[in-house]
Amino acid sequence: MANNLALVNPEDSSRNTNVEGFAFYQGFGTPNAQMKANLQKVKQMQKAFAQAGYHIDPEVAFEVTNWFHLNIQPLLVQGGPGTGKTELAKVVAATTGLKYYRFQCFPGVEAKDVLYWWNEQLQNLLVKTAYQGGKIDISEIKKLIYSPDCRIDGVFARALLDPRPSLIHLDELDKAGDKFEASLLQVSAEGKITISETNGEIISISGVRPRIVFTSNAGVHGMKEAHSQPLLRRSKFIALRKPSIVRQYCVLREKFPDLPEALVKACVIFSYQVDEFVRMDKPLDLSEVINWMHSLRETGSTKLSWETIVANIGDLAKSDLDRKNLLASVDTIFLFIKENSAMDIRELSARVEKTVAGIKDWRKRG
Repeated sequence: MANNLALVNPEDSSRNTNVEGFAFYQGFGTPNAQMKANLQKVKQMQKAFAQAGYHIDPEVAFEVTNWFHLNIQPLLVQGGPGTGKTELAKVVAATTGLKYYRFQCFPGVEAKDVLYWWNEQLQNLLVKTAYQGGKIDISEIKKLIYSPDCRIDGVFARALLDPRPSLIHLDELDKAGDKFEASLLQVSAEGKITISETNGEIISISGVRPRIVFTSNAGVHGMKEAHSQPLLRRSKFIALRKPSIVRQYCVLREKFPDLPEALVKACVIFSYQVDEFVRMDKPLDLSEVINWMHSLRETGSTKLSWETIVANIGDLAKSDLDRKNLLASVDTIFLFIKENSAMDIRELSARVEKTVAGIKDWRKRG
């Protein structure tokens, strides 16, 4: 069953204390059976995601795994475009056997768009038919016009009425307003919908509470700064940051297995250096790096050069100023790539991220 996440054979129990890559577990206290079992669940989910082509950092795997198995609240995933929010929702459903329901939020979206609404034409026809019969029984008419036959189910209602366990994904929740978020509180907290016209309820017929994932760009590039406090209280919140060098490398190797490894590695280093050290009005997203590499492959490029950067700069710089600042830094970045290209990707990631952290700390103190 989906609740068990029995997709990847767990490692031998004698290796449960192996926390390589999960060093944060070491601060949890003396290892016990529950800790070991939890660690195995996290490693199992991370491995299942990787086999599906989605590489996730250990700390995020930990939060997602525990949210999934507890299944007591929605998951609110916030991050910039290209950080993998939508793919995370999809891969959770795909690797756990859940039916995937997705709804794209938009300005002006209303509760009925995701819960339910009524077929007014059919209701009017039923009322006219009842009047033609002579004697009118108001209670009977109410039963007719508010029957399931007159109801049009939104994504939440359809998922609850699906005999298969499901995952409901509301994408770009930041485009909706607080009023819409308020309409989600009951289904978020209780996993059911109350039909206000009849006081009836729509509950999960699968016997498993649907998992709910909200994805949001709130706080990114001047977008909506935060969600309503009631929704936040009812949700588990995680923020997807820019992928680490190692994760970027894994993602790009997965997507471009035909490109030379040295080129993929150089692209990862280049994009990371641009994002961290070049003053860009529009920071690079992973999705833009992927589009850039598609362009490189299309031209048959086997290495990065000044010419390949200039020819495909439209994938990286989205304004004249960004283009100017990027081109001014190309030689410096190429020198960094030349000096570090032979380094193991994990060692390089640790070194670069330590340097970036030091620079950020210095800026704060300054």
